[in-house]
Amino acid sequence: MGELVEKIATAPPRLFKRTRPHGVLIARIGSIRAGLIEPIAGEVIPVRGRIAVFGERRDEEPGMRTGPSARAPYLAACAVGRADDKGPVEVLSAYVHPCAANIS
Repeated sequence: MGELVEKIATAPPRLFKRTRPHGVLIARIGSIRAGLIEPIAGEVIPVRGRIAVFGERRDEEPGMRTGPSARAPYLAACAVGRADDKGPVEVLSAYVHPCAANIS
């Protein structure tokens, strides 16, 4: 994540004419909590905005069908950028989808 944040933070504005610099982070997730996604490996990732989970309603807590890792592992696609021109580069939102685990 550090390398992606650095690239977005230093991206020349000419490359993003109608929007702020941004990128997409793809990660395998072990569990989801309100405002946080926890990768299988690595540090917990805070999410500023919405975490949309496939098959869950908006009024449910993300990943909470029966617990934060009930449908794990997940594959997450996260929008990374600045919420405003002077703000920090962060994960703005995430879409999380259950995916197949290794089957023995």
